[in-house]
This record gives sequence, C-alpha cells and structure tokens, in this order.
Amino acid sequence: MILAALVYQDKAPPQSHLKPFAISGLLLASFGLAVLAIRPELDLAGSGLFFSPPRGFAGQTWVAHVFRVFAATAPFIVFLGAIAAYFAGWAKLTPSSRAPRRRSLIFLMATLALGPGLLVNEGFKAHVHRPRPVHVRDFGGEAPFQPFYRLDGPCARNCSFPSGETAAAFWMMAPAALAPPPFQAPCLAAAILFGLATGGLRMAAGAHFLSDVLFSGWLMGVILIGFWFLTRPRGAGANADAALHEDRASL
Repeated sequence: MILAALVYQDKAPPQSHLKPFAISGLLLASFGLAVLAIRPELDLAGSGLFFSPPRGFAGQTWVAHVFRVFAATAPFIVFLGAIAAYFAGWAKLTPSSRAPRRRSLIFLMATLALGPGLLVNEGFKAHVHRPRPVHVRDFGGEAPFQPFYRLDGPCARNCSFPSGETAAAFWMMAPAALAPPPFQAPCLAAAILFGLATGGLRMAAGAHFLSDVLFSGWLMGVILIGFWFLTRPRGAGANADAALHEDRASL
C-alpha cells in the first residue's frame, strides 16, 4: 500500500510496447519450461552443446569473463544513472523534462530489488538445491543431474536455479520500457537480446542450464508487467490512456 501510494503521486508512463514484448516472451518461456519438465534430458543436451572433454565448457575463457563482468554490472550502472538523472533534475541541474519521474524511479527500483534481488537470490537460489552443470556427473562433476522442478539436491548454497545474472539482464526491459515511444520497441528488443546473450554465456560457462535461463526471463516478465500496471493511474479509459503520454523518462 505504501508503494502504491508513492507511485500514484506521479503520472503513469507513456504507452509502451512492454506488454506485447513481455507476454510473447512469457509464452515462449512457458512453452520451453513445459518441454524441459517433460523431457529433462533436453536440459542436459542444451548444456552439452557447450561441453567438450577434456577442455570442458567453451565459455570458460577470458573473453567470456570480460563480457560476464560487463553484463553483470550494466543493469546497476543504468539504475545508478537513472538515480543521478533524477536528482540532477530535482536540483535543477538539468531540465526537468529530461529527468525520470519519481514514478519511473520507483518502478526501476522495485523491479530490480524484487526480481534479481529478493525472489531470485534470496528466494529460489536459497531453497532450490540444484547443482550447476559444471558440478554434475555428465560433465565431469560428482553430483547427479536434477530437473528444475525438484527442490532437493546436494548443492548447499549459490545453486543453479534460477540464474541471477540472467534475471538482472532481463531487468533491462524496465528502463527500455520507459524510453520515448519511437525508441521503445528497439530498446525492448535489445534488452531481450541482452538477457538471452547473458543467459547463453552462463550456459556456455557451465554455470546454468537452459531451464535456469528461461525461468529467470519468465519471472522478470511477470514482475515487470505487474509493476507496470501497478503504476497506471487509478482512472481507466481515455483519461488514463491520455495521461500515459505525459511522463517522458529520458533513459
């Protein structure tokens, strides 16, 4: 209730392509997870594409490490940049029309904290003890492979399901959704590709299975859509739709 009260103090965001992009992603991820639940061996096969003995996983290189560092830090750089832009506008250092609204800042903060922070790292990863691909017997480890829907396993902490870095990468859809309408669609497409590339990199390093990546994308899609509609004005209809154009976030 406190969050909703704060959010409604500002007008809602511009009309966005977030809904069709996120719903399409949710449907594809749901289909993929359903297939992997029925055929768990496909999860192993997906990771096996990146594994070749005796070299191990193809993504364990310095080039992949550099991209991983970039992918892991980029969402937080964008978020800190949004905070800096907000306070620059508040202090009249930049035109207020170019600064993100308070509603936009809360949208970014809440989705980042709830998704990659609370639900993924403090929720699922702390209670789903799935071994990472590099630790399972099929790829030279000692642990048995486990489907993503099983909570038990030999992994004690920092386990495989789901992927925290992938969730943070898919969070980039949040600032993309706040871009002015002419740029929203390409920004959202780039954010989704960034999430997929980050997830693929984690798979190539033997750190995550395909189902870990798909679930991270699915979860972030649900969170982003939920908070997007939470930040709409209370009124529905033409007035609410017209108000969507009045909040131009310069992200």
